[in-house]
Amino acid sequence: MTITGNKRVDTSKDTCLGRAMADEWRRMYPQNTAGRIAQDVGITKKAAETLLLEQFSSTSMGKIIAAYGPGWVAERVLEAAGTSLEQYIEKQALAAEREAAVAKAKANEARERLARYRAAVGGRSGDRGPDLGQAE
Repeated sequence: MTITGNKRVDTSKDTCLGRAMADEWRRMYPQNTAGRIAQDVGITKKAAETLLLEQFSSTSMGKIIAAYGPGWVAERVLEAAGTSLEQYIEKQALAAEREAAVAKAKANEARERLARYRAAVGGRSGDRGPDLGQAE
């Protein structure tokens, strides 16, 4: 575990995820937090208190996903990773735009090579090779 500012950051992904879920539950339910979780998830209040201690099993995780949905858990995973769903989607969009720009540059280079080839062979039909089509 390391400390950054006023936040504690644990290198254990499970602990980070557990902390993110517990923090969100406390924001959602400032009063009777364990009781509300128990009701939502369909577990005992004692089991809900264990979740608030950032300890969960694959069975409890399945119940959490069933109760709150995979999107809720995904947001907590991203929060544990130090980002948000909005930031993640924006990062994916920027990466796709960069990939598209690279692909467009490659297409332009191919069209330029085709134009040079066509100019080089001129009207000599025997040297032209197959019709490679028009660039769009």
